[in-house]
Amino acid sequence: MSEGQCLRCSAPLRAQDRFCAVCGLHRLVSPKMAENTESRQLTDEPLTSSPVRRTSRVGKMAAIAFIILVIAGVISAIVDKDDSGRGVAPATSGKTVAASQAPTATLTSAQRDQMYPPLPDVRELVTRPGESFGKRMQFTGEIMTLQVAPANRIYKVGNQKTREVETIIYVRVTSPVGSTETVLIGYDGSTSGMFENSKIVVYGTMVDTDSNGENAFGHEVTVPLVIADLVTEPTI
Repeated sequence: MSEGQCLRCSAPLRAQDRFCAVCGLHRLVSPKMAENTESRQLTDEPLTSSPVRRTSRVGKMAAIAFIILVIAGVISAIVDKDDSGRGVAPATSGKTVAASQAPTATLTSAQRDQMYPPLPDVRELVTRPGESFGKRMQFTGEIMTLQVAPANRIYKVGNQKTREVETIIYVRVTSPVGSTETVLIGYDGSTSGMFENSKIVVYGTMVDTDSNGENAFGHEVTVPLVIADLVTEPTI
């Protein structure tokens, strides 16, 4: 005895039938509900993020990291300046001593004088610096500025070839006619007891020139660069 019909195919349903014998639809399910269920079964898989979206997110993170590194580098460059405006750099591992350097402190006064002849006229270093490159010399001067790099840091000096030194000293040297010239000293030894306006004796080698800003006409000003093997106070 039929007590209804299938909502999809209109086949007769008996009282005890839960499913249509023709199409298999549950007697309580409408065709629309059945279509939705079948459609969901085709797409009911774990959702994953789009590869394009994932790549975009990684790109943004990389860009942010790059910006942070740039900012950190700028801050480091600003911090790594001494009072003279010259930058200090990390010390190079295994930094070698200048080739001209000798155990000057162990020499007698006579031996030092023989190895480092007195400088006749400081104006020669300023006027014709190239002719003095590689020459050993000694001279007396007055400290204008003295900067010692912090631990594990160094100064880089030189125009033609960069040299790494722990201390830079600007020295005022008097010529035979009473005029004065500035000489830059690069030094790795002790400067204990030395300050601005201190008198010092420098034993070293003229190796290069170093830029020292611009003059009133906008021209670059250079000073002689001497790498010192020994810097001492004058003996009385």
